[in-house]
Amino acid sequence: TTTTTTTTSTTTTTAAATTTTTNTGVTVGSSAAGTTATGGTTTTTTTTTTTSTTTSTTTSTTTSTTTSTTTTSTTTTTTTTTTTTTTTTTTTTTTTTTTTTTTTSTTTTTAAATTTTTNTGVTVGSSAAATTATGGTTTTATTTTTTTTTTTTSTTTSTTTSTTTSTTTSTTTTTSTTTTTTTTTTTTTTTTTTTTTTTTTTTTTT
Repeated sequence: TTTTTTTTSTTTTTAAATTTTTNTGVTVGSSAAGTTATGGTTTTTTTTTTTSTTTSTTTSTTTSTTTSTTTTSTTTTTTTTTTTTTTTTTTTTTTTTTTTTTTTSTTTTTAAATTTTTNTGVTVGSSAAATTATGGTTTTATTTTTTTTTTTTSTTTSTTTSTTTSTTTSTTTTTSTTTTTTTTTTTTTTTTTTTTTTTTTTTTTT
């Protein structure tokens, strides 16, 4: 910013000086009656003009410096938690079935054998009339008993195994983001003022 101020001051001074001159003389070759008186009044006027000019220049310089600093900080935290649970259940069932079957069979066989014997002989020293006839029947009975026993044993074993596996997986993810922004602004203002004054004086005498 420049500001110029001009001030002009004019001063006029007038001085008047009056001079009176009386000159009495005798003209050569004349009589006394021809005497001439010569006189004069001179007025001198002196004018003094003084002009004073003052010029004032003011220069103002303002310098402004602004510094802005921005800091951004971002923090990201990720937490992952994984939980795995495994449950195994085994069930074994054994069933044994035993079946015993006994069969008894009895068979009786009877065999009869008959033997007939005839013996005709002459007794020594006897007459023909004294002949004796001797005969016999023999019966033989044979009994056969057969006993058959059959035992059947049947064993059935059934085994059932059941296995159940249960797996549970739980995953938890937590993400936390923190953003911090810091802005610092610094303004520096410098003002410089320079004033220059010039005075010019002119005097004119007439």
